[in-house]
Amino acid sequence: MEQRCQRVQYSVFECPLDEETLTGLMENRWVKVLNLSEDSLCTYPLTRTAKKQAKIYGSPPLYEPPDYLIL
Repeated sequence: MEQRCQRVQYSVFECPLDEETLTGLMENRWVKVLNLSEDSLCTYPLTRTAKKQAKIYGSPPLYEPPDYLIL
């Protein structure tokens, strides 16, 4: 996840991905490495309105993707 997302806490990442990309990564990559009897992977969409309403204290602002990404 660290390749495509910004880590905000130990097990919390912000991923500015469109729904198709997110679904593909979850089903083809991330879920395959989870132990689903012990682990879980949850996604929560952040609309533009929700991002504007977010209140953040003591950390960097919500992750905004760069214009380009080098992998």
